[in-house]
Amino acid sequence: MTAIYQSLIRHTAIYGVGQVLARMTSVLLLPVYTRYLSPFDYGVIAVLDLVSAVLAIVLGGGMAAGAQRYHFETDAPEERARIWSTAILFVAIPPLPILLVSWWFRAGIAAATHGDADPSVADLYSLVLPTVWFLVLNQTADAFLRTRKQSKASVIFDLAGLALNIALNLYLLIGLGMGVRGVLLGNLLATGATAIARTTLLFAQLPWTRPSLRTLGLLARFGLPLVVSAVLATGMHQLDRYLLRVFRDLEEVGIYALAHTISQGAASLLLIPFSAAWEAIRYEIAPRSDAPQVFASVFRAFTYAIGVLTLGMALFSQEIVSVIAAPSFARAATFVPLLSLAYLMFSLHQHFSVPAYVHKVPEWTMAAFVAGFAATVGANLYLVPGLGGYGAALAKLMAFTVFSFAGLFFYARIERYPYPIVSLVGKGVALGLAFALVQSACASLETVGAIAIKLSLWLAVALAALMATRHEVAAERTLAPGLSPLDAESE
Repeated sequence: MTAIYQSLIRHTAIYGVGQVLARMTSVLLLPVYTRYLSPFDYGVIAVLDLVSAVLAIVLGGGMAAGAQRYHFETDAPEERARIWSTAILFVAIPPLPILLVSWWFRAGIAAATHGDADPSVADLYSLVLPTVWFLVLNQTADAFLRTRKQSKASVIFDLAGLALNIALNLYLLIGLGMGVRGVLLGNLLATGATAIARTTLLFAQLPWTRPSLRTLGLLARFGLPLVVSAVLATGMHQLDRYLLRVFRDLEEVGIYALAHTISQGAASLLLIPFSAAWEAIRYEIAPRSDAPQVFASVFRAFTYAIGVLTLGMALFSQEIVSVIAAPSFARAATFVPLLSLAYLMFSLHQHFSVPAYVHKVPEWTMAAFVAGFAATVGANLYLVPGLGGYGAALAKLMAFTVFSFAGLFFYARIERYPYPIVSLVGKGVALGLAFALVQSACASLETVGAIAIKLSLWLAVALAALMATRHEVAAERTLAPGLSPLDAESE
């Protein structure tokens, strides 16, 4: 195994550990948050998160991605210093007047995002807007560390910031009883501390060089298309919460947001570490003569794994929500099965998009994002007014399905892989019918009996998936010789 490959696996594994720990911590803290925040409070935070995410993307201007790209265009230390100096100053200074104007008109912004439900939301923007500024600084400084392959430093900052955020939130929320304001103040302080520490390390390692307008133009030209994709992706993931606020109320948003956090968090436990390794391994597979068959084999095994996870979340959604959330959030359990299935559909895109990356045409992914965003808007506008949170969950399933399979349609024009779509759809339909029958049978049973039946189905499916995955591994070994992605870490 080459030194480059070893480096990629090591660094992506380190990043994966940090991300998984962050996701697990978020899920484990839900019992605390849902007992000190009402569904209405949770809805307020969910909409503020959407606004923050979009603002951070726009104000960042794609500078982090552009700086990473042009860092490797030169070996000259002075030019690299100019690239990063330009990027960090662009995200530090121009956003300030924009955020100041936003603060001045925060009452109007609050009315647009949250309606007239809570006049205090305008004051909450006094905490959200500086958090966005620190977030943009943080992302750019972290891109510098990642580009320099300082993955351990990056993850240490992440984990330290996470620990500080948790401590502050628990103290402000439980100890001082500050509610939503306490959560937002904790986020501001933790993000600010991490941003200052990361940026300080950046300047400590970077000899100061005067920024360049020419360099700024190069970075913007590369980064701005990525801003569009990122905004579309954010809309796909979070626009439903805003439309729920428009057509229903913030309490409905809060209940739905909890279900979304549970479903996305569970899926991330598999998706994040897999993606971290897959981003490197797919390039090792690509030169093989049997690459299409290997990609199809990995796709099948991955689908078995995430299918088992999705079935478990769907079967035990009521039990999970009852354990980790206050009774006022109980209705979130009805949204979890659809949202979990939605993230299964979303995860397929990382397999379908392989041709775009191995053939160095990632701009082809834009078509999938446009299709997914259009489906998000259309489905939510049609379903949410009548069905509320259930309609939003169904809309997300539809939109993520369009996103992945529209991508498959476009990427197949670059190179076609023999993904076993038809057979997997058949298995999925069979599992869906089994799920419906079990849910119907359990409706009239006591809790213990219902759990026993659900667990029996899940274990049977998990065992079948394990046997099928072992078969995939054995079949992949019989293909043309070369590095196997399933053996990569032991090579």
